Amino acid sequence: VLVVVDNSESMGWAQSRLPPDFVYGLLDTLSKVGASQSDLRIGVVSTDVGTAPYVASGNCDTSGGDDGRLQRAPGLPRWLSLSPLDQTNVDPEGPVAACAWHDARRCLAEAFKLQASLGTRGCGYEMPFEAAWRALDPARGTNPGFLREEALLLVLFVTDEDDCSVARPE
Repeated sequence: VLVVVDNSESMGWAQSRLPPDFVYGLLDTLSKVGASQSDLRIGVVSTDVGTAPYVASGNCDTSGGDDGRLQRAPGLPRWLSLSPLDQTNVDPEGPVAACAWHDARRCLAEAFKLQASLGTRGCGYEMPFEAAWRALDPARGTNPGFLREEALLLVLFVTDEDDCSVARPE
């Protein structure tokens, strides 16, 4: 699962409302379609890919922004995972208290809440489609190991704006 989160100034309200229950709903949905025996990976990227080669006002830069790289909260891995045996890759000694209780699903849900809280300092020219492409394109090598050839892929966009991705910037 790739979650593309808009991190522009207008999205503070939406990020604060991303519930940990999203993960529970996702796990329930996957089990209903028979995908519960697969390893689950959840990665978060921002919509900020910069504005190169153009200079724009605000928090936009020309260096590529977050460039489709998986974002991570302090103390968390680049992507969150849950194995068929309900084991997670989140450190039980890390920033999520639920992980110490050995409740993998709750741990994953609380870690996702932290991971998806990107803040609001990203570029206002949101490019969620471009960000997803950059995150998943194996030729770019941006997030090695995240995308697996045999895995189902779900991309979720959390934004309040139209996509500004363009094939030809001019």
